[in-house]
Amino acid sequence: MAQGKRPAGADRREQVLDIAVADFAEHGLHGVCAEVIARKAGIAHAYVFRLFGTKSTEANR
Repeated sequence: MAQGKRPAGADRREQVLDIAVADFAEHGLHGVCAEVIARKAGIAHAYVFRLFGTKSTEANR
């Protein structure tokens, strides 16, 4: 990827998933927040929710 060029949507989604899976494996589902994942991915916190919604089981029913 060229420097300064943003990744495509699918690539960004995969990047966020990779970060989230690693964090969930280390800290558990409730030990990780979207804000930390967003910071590590270099994206806005709200964009994580746009990509994936919430991790709440009530909201995913």
